[in-house]
Amino acid sequence: MVIEISRVVRKIAKIIKYPFAEEVLVLGDSHTEAFNAFGGLDLLFSIAKYRFTVCSVGGATASGLKNLNSKTKALRKFQNAIQRYKGKKVFIMLGEVDTGFAIWLKSQTQNIPVEESYQKALDNYFDFVVDLSKKFSVYVFSTPLPTISDDQSAGEIAFKRSAINISQRERTNLTIRFNNDLESFCKKLGLQFVSLDEDSINPQTGIVRDELINKNPLDHHYDLKTYCKLLALKISTLT
Repeated sequence: MVIEISRVVRKIAKIIKYPFAEEVLVLGDSHTEAFNAFGGLDLLFSIAKYRFTVCSVGGATASGLKNLNSKTKALRKFQNAIQRYKGKKVFIMLGEVDTGFAIWLKSQTQNIPVEESYQKALDNYFDFVVDLSKKFSVYVFSTPLPTISDDQSAGEIAFKRSAINISQRERTNLTIRFNNDLESFCKKLGLQFVSLDEDSINPQTGIVRDELINKNPLDHHYDLKTYCKLLALKISTLT
């Protein structure tokens, strides 16, 4: 019964808001799918002024943003979405794959210093943001914190990432550093950075809050309902 009511509210919300809402293009990795999953009450109240066109590329990295022929073809897909877009605002969210896996893997398998891989990912992200800001109002969202624990290997993503022997705390620290550097960069450009780090981290453990861990142990994404509430709250304050 509760599920049916939620569906009805969501349908009503879409009917009411879509003719008047501003379209926003969302670019990023698989975590941006959350922008397609806001509940009815969020659509009606918190983010009623927006409707989202989401270009979500699973496995997309900041490191590969300049490579048209990367495995995920993320840059090509983003460019196609940008060419079709007629609006003014763009939300971007990348970096989870970089800070949680790719940077560390390159260090271990290719003998590339972590700092070098980190800076490349950051510089690529900076250049992408600068290019977009020439045409659009750009809003950069913080990279989600790692949810895969040190002893977890179940699930396809966790199994792949078990190739790196880096603790969740270390991966979390690098992610927060990445977000802090992004925020500083955005401030210099006069762009809005949307940080969820304080809302996402457990100050006692130094890793992600339990409420954000997906109820499906095989899924490394945030719990969708909790994440959407956090996002909606932040989005509702944007100008």
